[in-house]
Amino acid sequence: MENNNFIERRKYERIALRSRVNFRITSSPEAPEGSVTEYQATGKNLGVAGILISSDKELTPGTLVEIAIFLPGRDEPVRNKGQVRWCCEAESSANASGAFDAGIKFLTIDKEYVMLLLKYVCGDLEDEIIKNRYEAK
Repeated sequence: MENNNFIERRKYERIALRSRVNFRITSSPEAPEGSVTEYQATGKNLGVAGILISSDKELTPGTLVEIAIFLPGRDEPVRNKGQVRWCCEAESSANASGAFDAGIKFLTIDKEYVMLLLKYVCGDLEDEIIKNRYEAK
């Protein structure tokens, strides 16, 4: 069923992404303060200000999380703190319970992360521009 009442509230575009994501709940009505349980998820799309993940864990909007995003081609994950903005049953699991999609807004936007994201999106475009600039001289 199509939802015609959906209003796009994102300030920044997102890119499609399939990557491993780990997260830990740092503040939630259901989780005790200082919880150390780490959950696994799959990143579905990623942007400067947030990420869409799919997980077996249902998350309550407002929950604070620490998140580690494993981008392809990088050994170390990108780490950020975020807040769950929404959570619903995943469309792909409409006939099978247990999978949830959650939108997470990053609480901080690190300049290094933005540059890394641009490099990831653009691939080696920057290197090609520099190479062509020097060859043209």
